Formats: sequence, C-alpha cells, structure tokens
Amino acid sequence: MLPSENELKERYSSWSNDRLLSVLHNKEQYTSQAVEVARAELGQRNVTAEEVDVFLEEQEEQQLAERMLSCIPLKFWEKALFFFVWFAPWFLGGALRLNYSEDGLRLKVKQSHVFSIAGFISVILDGIVSVYFNFGTTAVIGLLALFFVTFLLAEKKITYDLR
Repeated sequence: MLPSENELKERYSSWSNDRLLSVLHNKEQYTSQAVEVARAELGQRNVTAEEVDVFLEEQEEQQLAERMLSCIPLKFWEKALFFFVWFAPWFLGGALRLNYSEDGLRLKVKQSHVFSIAGFISVILDGIVSVYFNFGTTAVIGLLALFFVTFLLAEKKITYDLR
C-alpha cells in the first residue's frame, strides 16, 4: 500500500536536501505524488537553483566515475587465475566475481566468465589431444600454456557489452 500524502510529508521533512533532490533526479522510480511532495518540501526549505546545479554536477561526476570503473579490465594474473583455476568457482573464482560485481567492475566480471569457459574448453581439448598423441606431462602442460597464450591474443578481439 502506498503511503498517504501526509505520511510522505512527515517522512520527507526529516530527509536531507540531497536525498530530496535525489527523488527529483530519479523521479521515474517514484510516484508522481512522492515527487510533488519532495518538490514542495524543497520549496519550503528555499533550496536555490545553485544548490540544485551543484547536486546535478555531483550526480554526473558520480555516474562518470561508475562508468569508468566498470571498464577496468582483468590484470594478467587474474586472467591466468580464471583460465587455469576454472574448476574452483565456488571458493575462489566465485568470491572474486562477487567482489568485482559489488564494486561495479562489470568488465572484470564478464572477462572472468570468458576466461573460465576458455580454460575449461582448453583442458578438454588438451586432454583429447594428449591422449590421441600420447603426450607426456611436459607436453600436456606446454599445450595448455599454448592454449592460454592463444586465447590471450584472441581475447583482444572480443568486445564486451557492459550494460
């Protein structure tokens, strides 16, 4: 059940100016009544156009920072970790992905998935080729390393959708 206008007035009277401005800035997430009550509360507080402009600039800077943060790629050691330790997502890879996700590092999350899948496929192919050609341990490890280097080079051609 939606709160009444009086309940909204009472609630909004205790909110900071920034929080009320946030209601106006994100009005698509609120009912029209909530937006009007927030606008009226800001009017009663004599919030100036300059304060609104400062708030909007801060919001734009924050959104720009979030977009920049979401585009940070995996480091080499992280790529190697997800490629070679794809089988441990529940205690290592999963924890790292969760941290990346919580920190807004969307590119790292997507890359970690891609490298884990590539690592899995590479181990399968490595096993098939090794059994077929009767490779020794050194050749098996070398072939897996070759798959990793090949995928590192090929990964530069991948474009990730960060929406």
